[in-house]
Amino acid sequence: MRRSATELSSEGQYHRLLPEGEDWQLDNYTTAIMLNQAYHTAGNPVLSAAYNFQWHGPGNGDDQISALQSGMSRTTGSITKAGWIAYGRYWHGYLVFLKPLLVCLDLQQIRMVLLVAFVALLGTSVVLLARSGGIAAGVLYLCSFVAANVIVAMFSLPFAPSFFLGLGATVFVQRHHGGRWDVCSGGSLVPWLVFYFVVGALTVYLDFLDTPIITLGLPLCMQLYLDRWSIGRGSLPRVLLLVLGASFCWALGYAGLMVTKWVLSTIVTGFNFMHDGLASAVYRSGSSAGTMRIGRLSAVGRNISLLAHRWLALALAAVALVAAVWGLSSHRLARLHTASWWFLVPLAVVAVFPYAWYVAAANHSFVHAFITYRDQVVTLVALALAAGCVLDRMAVSTSHAGEGEPVS
Repeated sequence: MRRSATELSSEGQYHRLLPEGEDWQLDNYTTAIMLNQAYHTAGNPVLSAAYNFQWHGPGNGDDQISALQSGMSRTTGSITKAGWIAYGRYWHGYLVFLKPLLVCLDLQQIRMVLLVAFVALLGTSVVLLARSGGIAAGVLYLCSFVAANVIVAMFSLPFAPSFFLGLGATVFVQRHHGGRWDVCSGGSLVPWLVFYFVVGALTVYLDFLDTPIITLGLPLCMQLYLDRWSIGRGSLPRVLLLVLGASFCWALGYAGLMVTKWVLSTIVTGFNFMHDGLASAVYRSGSSAGTMRIGRLSAVGRNISLLAHRWLALALAAVALVAAVWGLSSHRLARLHTASWWFLVPLAVVAVFPYAWYVAAANHSFVHAFITYRDQVVTLVALALAAGCVLDRMAVSTSHAGEGEPVS
């Protein structure tokens, strides 16, 4: 733990892995809070879980790294004394994994573990996709994550949980496609609604309000892609119902477990965490930051500008242009007319989820755009899967062009 605090101190609160811009910026500010939470306890495990105390101490201002070091160097004392703050509006579920890791690893080693684990999980998803949708879809899908700079997400502890959960949910979708899970072939919607409810609840349990929407968007994009040739004009209403129902259940799980934490912490401690949590939610969803007014569309624009700054996002656009030219010059575009493209309608709906989130949480999305711009990995994945499907269709031989599609 002390080595981790020293590493944070040497980096600073907003260290950049590369000096190019905000998209390479770490959130060591929140990482210090997470380590502070892991280091301190109220003694009573119930009170610890309800209050979520961390040491701040006098004179540290808004410097969370100094607060962490101050708390580690102080003598043990009563939590009723000045210097403690309660962060009880969050579940801090990441502590379930962080505390055991800190027993034998320091911060840099934990970052390496997260990076290796995420690469393995992403590799699994890419291989499963390449088997079902072709090499082009797999490569474009992989590029979507690179464009969202997932390396930074693994080096910044608060960014990691939503990416792991979102990608883990996506792999679950890939492994449970077809059969009784296939909603387009008469399968029940209920198991999937329960699935997204659980994912939403796990998101608020683990995430620090960084990029929660990706845990909904990524598995939904994959689910729609895998059912692409089963979605026709007749089944489109049912599929749109799945998207809306899954979104509602995810939001219900997310908001429901969040409010449950406020209620339980208020009952156990007597402190009004209900007011604290609601005030924070209202502020983060507002259109002001201190004395500055923030237009909701300004939050959208700021996040888009950070993504557009990424060279790979521009490269993906160039690939799409080259593919269009190739299709026109080789007369392969005609093959697209033989396919059913109704799946693009719900896929487009999911692709705009990040921008709806930016509008709804304007303050958070504007102030912390260096974090939240990664929500657009959902949009990139939707575009990549659509483009991969087009390329696969253009490459398929004419004799197989009409196979596997619904009559619409």
